[in-house]
Amino acid sequence: MALSAGRTLFRATGFKPQLLQPRTFGTVKAIETVEEWEAFTSSPKPSVSYFTASWCGPCRAVAPVYKDLAAANAGVVEFAKIDVDEAPDVAAEMEIRSVPTFHFFGADGKLLHQFSGADKAQLEATVAQLKLESE
Repeated sequence: MALSAGRTLFRATGFKPQLLQPRTFGTVKAIETVEEWEAFTSSPKPSVSYFTASWCGPCRAVAPVYKDLAAANAGVVEFAKIDVDEAPDVAAEMEIRSVPTFHFFGADGKLLHQFSGADKAQLEATVAQLKLESE
C-alpha cells in the first residue's frame, strides 16, 4: 500500500531526479543533454547515435536490432539513444527532421554517414563498415 502511495506521490509532484551520468540500457547510453551528447561524440571510439521517439512505430520496430548491434559490438563501437522529445536541444543541434535517424561517427568524432528510416539491413551494414574502418 505504501509503495503504491509513493508512486502516486511521485507522479503527482512531477519530481524528476537529476542524473549525473547518462542512463545506460545494456550497452546503449541514453543521451538527454547537450553536455552528454558532446561527451559521447568526443569518445575515442567510433560511435552510432539513434534518434528516436516513444510514439514512433518504426523506431520501436528497429530498436531491438539496434540493441543487439550494440551488444555484439560492445567495447569496439559506442551506441547512444536520443529521444527527440526528451532531448530537444540535441535533436535541434543535429538538425533531426524525422525519426528514426542514425548518425555514424569515426573515432575522431567526425560524422561519416547518416540515414533516416527503419532500414534494418542498412543499419547492420553501416555498423559493420564502421567497425571495419576502426580496426
